[in-house]
Amino acid sequence: MDSIDYYSSLSPEAKAWVSNQEELIHAAIRSWLNCCVSAIAVPGLVILLANVQPADIPGWIQRSGTVVLVFSILAEIKVQAVRRAIFVVDANRLYCDLHIEGKFGALMPYIQYSTYFLIAFGTLITGYGDLIYQIFFN
Repeated sequence: MDSIDYYSSLSPEAKAWVSNQEELIHAAIRSWLNCCVSAIAVPGLVILLANVQPADIPGWIQRSGTVVLVFSILAEIKVQAVRRAIFVVDANRLYCDLHIEGKFGALMPYIQYSTYFLIAFGTLITGYGDLIYQIFFN
């Protein structure tokens, strides 16, 4: 199905609003991505840089799950900001809203499900990180 080009029918002031809204969406997605990267990178960096004794690594891996969980929840908060920016409903800007939703709406499920995955991963590591380490690395 071909998408309808709502943008071309907009007035110059509406196009300015759309450009501003797109910037808000890009900023919210960058913020979300920073939280997701931090959820993965920070625990690994802490373990690598903390000069942890080999016997203490399972405990540190388990503790790192909490860090993953915190950044994942922050990412979920950012997902809501992305959602609010994409799915704006304003009767005065119907075509603007339809343009924004058409451009970014398909991205939302990927953003949400990857955040849910990180939350589940952090919870799993928090509860069973020491056992997972022993199974795979001993």
